[in-house]
Amino acid sequence: MIDSDFVAYFQIDLIQELFANAKEDYGHPEDQIADILPGLSPIPFKDLPHEIILKNQSNPDPVVPLLSSRVKKLPQASAVLLNSYEELNPTLLTNYLKSNLQNVLYVGSLTQSPPAFGADATDRLKDYLPDGFAERTRKHGKVVP
Repeated sequence: MIDSDFVAYFQIDLIQELFANAKEDYGHPEDQIADILPGLSPIPFKDLPHEIILKNQSNPDPVVPLLSSRVKKLPQASAVLLNSYEELNPTLLTNYLKSNLQNVLYVGSLTQSPPAFGADATDRLKDYLPDGFAERTRKHGKVVP
């Protein structure tokens, strides 16, 4: 989740209220502008994550209430790790997060990488060798999978 979407979840109640009011006033509020954060340029509702602007959907995304409730608990956390670089985010968003959370730690871009080819082959190889074979033959060479 990028920081702007993350901040949107902090403001989900306000966003849903503004969207509902715009819907009553204009009928098609997607193109209406929402002023969500002071100092941030107002943005059209259609540029926000669509699943968070609709409060009473007939088929709601079950992740939205879960994320919303989790985000509301984050100010109680001693630290929040963000998989991003602080320098890549607009200063306003960074300041907003730092003012609403106790400790924001940017940990850079973390990716999950699969184990190296053959990394687990040695352990599986022992399943096919006689008991103690690898230990007895260690001085004579290596068992290569």
